[in-house]
Amino acid sequence: HVDCDDDNYCTDDSCHVLYGCQHDPVDCDDTNDCTQDTCDDDDGCVYTAVNCIPDDKDACSDYFCIEGYGCSSSFIDCDDNDACTSDDCDSSVGCVNDLVNCDDYDDCTVDLCDCLIGCYHKPKECDDDDPCTVDECVSECTYTPVDCDDQDLCTDEHCDDTGRCVYVDISCDDEDECTDDDCFADVGCTYKPVVCDDDDVCTDDTCLSSSGCSYTSVDCDDGNACTRDLCNADGCYHDDITSECDDYDACTDNYCDESGASSPSCYYVETDCDDDDACTDDGCDEDTGCFNTPVDCDDSNMCTDDDCFADFGCTYKPVVCDDNNECTEDWCTPYDGCGYTPVDDDYCDDYNQCTDDTCDEDEGCVHTSIDCDDYDKCTDEYCDSAEGCVVADHNCDDYSECTDDSCDPLKGCEHHPIECDDEDKCTVDSCDTATGCQYTPVKCFSGSACVFDTCDPKVGCKKDEVHCDDGNYCTTDECDNEEGCVHKTISCDDEDACTQDICNPVCGCNHPDVDCDDDDECTSDSCDPTKGCKHEQVDCNDGSACTTEECDSTLGCVYTTVECFDSDECTDDSCDIERGCQFDTVHCDDYDECTHDVCDTETGCVNTPIVCDDDDECTDNTCDEYKGCVYVERVCDDYDACTTDECDDGLCTFTDVDCNDDDECTIDVCDNGECTNTDVDCCDDNVCTLDDCDSDTGCTHTMLPCEYIICHDSSCDPTTGCSYTETVCDDYDPYSALI
Repeated sequence: HVDCDDDNYCTDDSCHVLYGCQHDPVDCDDTNDCTQDTCDDDDGCVYTAVNCIPDDKDACSDYFCIEGYGCSSSFIDCDDNDACTSDDCDSSVGCVNDLVNCDDYDDCTVDLCDCLIGCYHKPKECDDDDPCTVDECVSECTYTPVDCDDQDLCTDEHCDDTGRCVYVDISCDDEDECTDDDCFADVGCTYKPVVCDDDDVCTDDTCLSSSGCSYTSVDCDDGNACTRDLCNADGCYHDDITSECDDYDACTDNYCDESGASSPSCYYVETDCDDDDACTDDGCDEDTGCFNTPVDCDDSNMCTDDDCFADFGCTYKPVVCDDNNECTEDWCTPYDGCGYTPVDDDYCDDYNQCTDDTCDEDEGCVHTSIDCDDYDKCTDEYCDSAEGCVVADHNCDDYSECTDDSCDPLKGCEHHPIECDDEDKCTVDSCDTATGCQYTPVKCFSGSACVFDTCDPKVGCKKDEVHCDDGNYCTTDECDNEEGCVHKTISCDDEDACTQDICNPVCGCNHPDVDCDDDDECTSDSCDPTKGCKHEQVDCNDGSACTTEECDSTLGCVYTTVECFDSDECTDDSCDIERGCQFDTVHCDDYDECTHDVCDTETGCVNTPIVCDDDDECTDNTCDEYKGCVYVERVCDDYDACTTDECDDGLCTFTDVDCNDDDECTIDVCDNGECTNTDVDCCDDNVCTLDDCDSDTGCTHTMLPCEYIICHDSSCDPTTGCSYTETVCDDYDPYSALI
């Protein structure tokens, strides 16, 4: 028997009947991508772990090898489970855990940090030990004085050493003999003027602060030279004497100069005859007064409508020449009037090659669009106003990246789908109309949470074991096929109710003291090892009947002023520290004799003006705040002694004095209140008449006869009287004798 052993562990030794000893190389491949497979002549196959750490390694990555897959890496977890650090990773040095900044930029908190809960902020305590301030923090500690305002303007108020408000009545004496001094809670001190009235309208009643009322005669001079100034029981009055200025000229307005030196001082202003009508010529006649003659607006132009308006005078509105034919031009000349000329052939040309242009009598120019359709589905036709019909290729792009687009003249656009196979078993191939072919990675899921699923482009999905160590001292680590890595928290309970049982992933269990501050200013906080935190209620009673006590969890004891409001506007509401709310009756007298003063429980004082009406239309009814109603008889005086003046139903009437003596032989006039009846002068300055007067008919003028003298003709001249001329007896007949 031949011994073929060559003492080499890297060969398989055998003997072949034909060829003798055979030494075939040993196959050391363990089908594990995480080992380098070699063979040592003395030891045989050697399996050395693959080094997966690259020369340019990243301090933020863990490098490892997965059997069947090879080298892989994952990001390291830098979370130190400390809420007081910000956790990050630097590719050069690895994990960086810097302390967090807990500053909340609120000056009213103390900023702290706990490794479990992170930053927290305790309110700053603001207490100035002053019972007369309200202490709080708003960006900084503030100490607001207690508000002792009792809304009573008749008291001075302040806060004493015990924190209670004190109220002292104020003095309202102004040491003025001309005021009555009083005080009201809602308005404070009032100083009502003393009424100095001696019931004499011809005196000025005044008051001096040092001595009181004073009475001096009134000055009735109105500084008007056109009046006489007097005073009677009704007060100053001024008789108008302007009637003495009449110049009997109808073209002047008569005035009296009030500032003149003499009484009256007359002046005369030319009457304004302008009737504010631009359609009249205005003038004046000294006997009859103003006249306004219509103007002539005819401009002799057949192309205008002539009119006149009072505001702006003659107007010439253009005549509208319209024959209602849109195909004629309408015109007008001043001498002939309207005319109509047919339009020429180019009148309706719109210079648009896309329309046929015609003219219609009713509609005017008509522009009918032309038809540019060439019946080819691969072209778009349109019309250009300058060139006419234009034909362009139709755009068949359907804006889909999943089709090839073309066009058939009969059918129009066609869209054929494209092919998207990338021959990669790790993708699902599809097409998106916007972006084209899509290759979506295959999801490799083995159904076990303890397997790391990967994919190879040639063979598809592959599976590797999951590693579950989380590097956390506060957990036990294992893998569940359904849940995957399971990290069960360890128990750190030390059975002490006054400590927090917490675990730090880096250092394990620790037990800091429990913070029993419940952030409630209404409790006193402490801790019992068995029961834990205790919070006992604080006592907020301040012993005042004018406050209600309550405790605010943020501010502590809060004392709210009792609202003494009885919903009755007829009471002044206040509060007494010992007795509580007080409701005193409001005084509504406004010291005005022209109002009726009452109090309404809903609206308060009501001062209603009284109605001063004596049912006499001929009196002026007024009210004086000191006397009450005053009724003054209305004065109906036109300052004309020749009229009878009276008031009837509130209207003044002025009736001329009747001076008629029923005698036609007198002129009856009224002068300064006196009637005069002056004989009529019937003299006609004609020596040929006898002038007389009849009381019923008036003046008569009877012709006087001239003395008859034979053979004389008589006549009478109005100036010289009767004259006589010898009568001519010649009959111009030579055959008759003169007798």
